[in-house]
Amino acid sequence: MRTRTRTAHALLEKGGGSGVLDRPDLDLSKLPTPATESDLGGGERQKSKKLGGGSYRVMLLDHERHTEKLVVQAITTTIPGTSPEHALNCYHTAKKLGQAIITSCIKEHAEFYSEQLLRQGVSNMIEPDTTTL
Repeated sequence: MRTRTRTAHALLEKGGGSGVLDRPDLDLSKLPTPATESDLGGGERQKSKKLGGGSYRVMLLDHERHTEKLVVQAITTTIPGTSPEHALNCYHTAKKLGQAIITSCIKEHAEFYSEQLLRQGVSNMIEPDTTTL
């Protein structure tokens, strides 16, 4: 190790080898700044859509082909954290009122859950959840 250090110093003294390059001086104040939401004239509603996708409800719709078993199986396998009791409650609420809220989540997840439920034969829709901030 000591030999390497001496060799490196000898090369630098003779003008050979490589040294540390200095950083170039950059004036960052002259670089353009990225446009912000306020620069573009966007409101609060646009900000929430762009930043988090907003909150959307996945709604179970009543349909004559729905059975308890089908709905419970589809909801519990598609939507993480749902219990069979919650899915059964959604089924009975949809039968009584025509629709029931399964979950509320960001738009991308709501669209995914809706698509998966439809593939399993469960009628549903998504809508903006205006009750959350």
